[in-house]
Amino acid sequence: MSVPAQPISVLLVEDSTDDVFFFKRALEKSGVPAHLRIAEDGATAIKLLLAAEQSLPQLIFLDLKMPNVNGFEVLQWLGRQDFKSALRVIVLTSSDEPREIQMARSLGAVDYIIKPVAAEKLRQEFLRASKVPEPTALNS
Repeated sequence: MSVPAQPISVLLVEDSTDDVFFFKRALEKSGVPAHLRIAEDGATAIKLLLAAEQSLPQLIFLDLKMPNVNGFEVLQWLGRQDFKSALRVIVLTSSDEPREIQMARSLGAVDYIIKPVAAEKLRQEFLRASKVPEPTALNS
């Protein structure tokens, strides 16, 4: 398995401590080195992103249903930022509602993952973010 030489910078925006725990476990199992920051709601995520504009995370995993500022509001805010094109935002939520999936994608989410997240799915997202090509199988 090819892994990035440098740790991937990740921002997890999640209000559930249980989901943070399971994300961290999946991250460890993925085998990909990562520098993880956690924001417990959308307002905190926005503050972190504004403070880190020169060193933005390579990946943002964003829950939709949070107090204060929800995930859709974060996506709308990101859409108005100059640095939005440098971000890869993946919605990570328990909702499988088709209209929410469509809305998240229309607001700029590049993927939509329904919780719980598997280690292999995280690994794939990390490799995409670091532009490390997936190994290809050779056909005999």
